[in-house]
Amino acid sequence: GYRQLCIALPIFAQNPQQLLTKELYPTVARLCRCKDGRSVEHSIRKAIQAAWRHRDIAIWRKYFSVRDICPTNKEFITRIAKHLEL
Repeated sequence: GYRQLCIALPIFAQNPQQLLTKELYPTVARLCRCKDGRSVEHSIRKAIQAAWRHRDIAIWRKYFSVRDICPTNKEFITRIAKHLEL
């Protein structure tokens, strides 16, 4: 999941209007030689959940508003991609 996320973020940062499930995940699946976009989506979601469980509150507050729930794939990818642009 982490590897797919590292590949997905710069691709998404170049074109933030692309759809995750129809464009980004299949592209990442091809680049990672994964089964399909669904497996990429699942792997990324598990990586985000693991990061959420072991999070440093100060770092998460820097990128996300104060929340008690784990961000969705879309929220996470969008926020981090915006930060990469800076």
